[in-house]
This record gives sequence, structure tokens and C-alpha cells, in this order.
Amino acid sequence: MAIGIKCGTDDPLVEKRLKAYELSGKLYREFESKHGSVFCRDLVGYELSNPDDLKKARSVRVFEEKCPTFIRTVIEDLIDITSDSG
Repeated sequence: MAIGIKCGTDDPLVEKRLKAYELSGKLYREFESKHGSVFCRDLVGYELSNPDDLKKARSVRVFEEKCPTFIRTVIEDLIDITSDSG
């Protein structure tokens, strides 16, 4: 959403949206490269759509342990990527 706000447009022409698409793809690839996946089940080690796994994840505080790192790195990458875009 941040990329869309900074670089996107509400113009229906695809050409004007390409920069936001390009930056979104770059952010996606950078996150995947650093963390090995973009899927929560891979990142936290639990299938969160499964109630038993979700309960286990909560009980071991996986969200408090792992998610702050993911959030921090994506924000850092977002700042770098959008700063480079002008």
C-alpha cells in the first residue's frame, strides 16, 4: 500500500501504474530472498488457517518472536526501494 501511495496512480492507464508494480515486485523478491519465503506458514512454521496450529503458534509466542523481524526488514527495504525510485 505504501508503494501505491507514493508511486501509484488512480489513472486507469497501465503505463502509469508500471512503476508501482515494478517496486512492489522488487520488495516481494527482496523479502523472499532474505527470509526464504513470503508465506506465513513457511515463515513462522505453523499453518495458521488450522485452529490447532494457530493455538500452538500463539502458545509459543511465535508472532512476538518472529514477526517483528519481518516487519522491520520489509520497512527498511521499503524505505530503500522507494528512496531509490525518486
